[in-house]
Amino acid sequence: MNINEAYNFLSFISNKNQSGTPTPIQFNQMASRAQWEFFEKEYLKWQQTQDVTDALAIFLTSLSTSVSVTGKLSYPSDYEHASSMRHYFVKQNNQGIEVPVIEVDNNKYADYVESEIVTPTLRAPIFTAYSTYIQFAPYNIGQATFDYFRTPKEPIWAYTTVNNRPVYDPINSIDWELPNQCHNQLIFMMASYLGINLREQDLIQYSEIQKQEQR
Repeated sequence: MNINEAYNFLSFISNKNQSGTPTPIQFNQMASRAQWEFFEKEYLKWQQTQDVTDALAIFLTSLSTSVSVTGKLSYPSDYEHASSMRHYFVKQNNQGIEVPVIEVDNNKYADYVESEIVTPTLRAPIFTAYSTYIQFAPYNIGQATFDYFRTPKEPIWAYTTVNNRPVYDPINSIDWELPNQCHNQLIFMMASYLGINLREQDLIQYSEIQKQEQR
C-alpha cells in the first residue's frame, strides 16, 4: 500500500465512522508516529531475542569508518540504535581477523582502561557510548565496522492545492519503509489515534467496500 492508498483508506474509514477526514498535515503526523511506534516495538523484540525481524531488517545498516586518533567516533546522522561493533585486527604473521569490539558501561570504562589485567588491546578492544559520540579503547583502533539501526524516513503524503482541495503529489510523496505485511497494523494504529477501534474483520470489510465504490 503506497502512502496515497493509505491516505484514501484512512479517510474512508474515518468518514464511515463519522470521525471527520484528517487533514494532510494530521495524516502525515499520524503516519510518521505509527511507523515510529512500530519501529520501536520491533527494536524491543530484537533486544529480547537478538532476532532481526523482516520489518526491522530494512533499517539495519553497516558502516565501515575510520576512528580519530582520540578514539572518538561521531554517530552517523541517521543513527538510532546500536547493533554491534567490529574491528579488523592484523596479527604478527600479517594475517587479519575480524574481532568484536565489546561495549562497556560508562562507569566501567575507566576501570578497563586503567586495569593491568583486562587492559583493552587491538586484539580485544572496547567502546562506550555517550550522547554525541562513541569512545574506543585503545585509541589507535584505526578502523571499525559499526552495525546500527537507522532512523526511519518520514512518510509524506505530499499534495498541491486545486480549487481549495488537496490533490496527491506522487513525485514529492514518500511511502512507508516498512514492508507491505505491516501496513494493516499501521492503519490500525492510525485509526486508534482518531479514536476508532478496528478489528481485522473490520479492515477487510472496509477494504472490500472501498474497492466496490472505486469501480
